[in-house]
Amino acid sequence: DESNFGWVDDDGTIDHITFGRRDVSTVVNEIFMQYAFTSRMNVGIRCRDYWSKAVYFDYYHLNGDGTLSITDYSGNADISYNQFNIDLNFNWEFAPGSFLTAAWKNDIAQFDQLSNQNYFQNVDKTYHSPKANNLSVKLIYYLDYHSLKKHA
Repeated sequence: DESNFGWVDDDGTIDHITFGRRDVSTVVNEIFMQYAFTSRMNVGIRCRDYWSKAVYFDYYHLNGDGTLSITDYSGNADISYNQFNIDLNFNWEFAPGSFLTAAWKNDIAQFDQLSNQNYFQNVDKTYHSPKANNLSVKLIYYLDYHSLKKHA
């Protein structure tokens, strides 16, 4: 997205809002695989890498009438955002209407102002960032009311 306008900074008042003209680029890579052990048991894995960066080259002051005028903003508003996820899901229908599901998620998010790196440098930087892991297990068991009523 070339020559896109976006918010850069403000001082908390409506009188000093800075916008910038920027080039925004986004790269998304995703792979998904699923393997069925049986018709009622499978495992799936999804890996996704998302990288978006914005490089600012002009800065503007937002005037009271909504127009923009060139400003001498001296900050670094360039940004780089990286997100990497791995999702592993196991599903098993162990009885009619009864399921066991286990899911593991690895999540890495990284945000900084270093937008001059190439894709592989960003992947490496993201991989070495703090990770969040989640594990969840869900059991759904179907009880047939009519079969329970016969035994009562």
